[in-house]
Amino acid sequence: MAISRQLLLEDKSHIPDNKPWDTWDTTVTKTNNALWNSMLENLFNFKRLMVYLAVGIEASAALLIGLATIEATVRAIELFFYNRNSSEDFKEIVRLRFGTWLALSLEFELAADIVRTTISRTWTELGNLGIIIILRTTLNFFLQKEIERVVKRNYKLVNSRQMINK
Repeated sequence: MAISRQLLLEDKSHIPDNKPWDTWDTTVTKTNNALWNSMLENLFNFKRLMVYLAVGIEASAALLIGLATIEATVRAIELFFYNRNSSEDFKEIVRLRFGTWLALSLEFELAADIVRTTISRTWTELGNLGIIIILRTTLNFFLQKEIERVVKRNYKLVNSRQMINK
């Protein structure tokens, strides 16, 4: 057993180019450092990509909110000035369309928050994102319930008018 250990210690074939231990060790260290730096760079690039993705999703949500606001404003002005004697149903339709667009934009904001959770560094950041996600989900839930209630009421209203007209 002692002889085989001695042979293993003398055999330097497992060291690249039979380099001395100190040179081989620095070569391995340099290789490991390069690998580590490459991994850190890839991780940094991934985080940067996720930040850009989250910002892009939030910009899309902001654009949707802006366009929905413009549409709702134009329709409300039309109702206020030009169709002053129109029924409350038209106002409800404007509100319903605006609420639908807001619900969609909230979904986009929620998606951006989920993307941000992939790059959160601390438990505090994750906690803050979790609270924001809960608030946005709750808002979206109640907004969706309101939309469904209005659609159901309008459906009953339309059906009752059809029954009266028959």
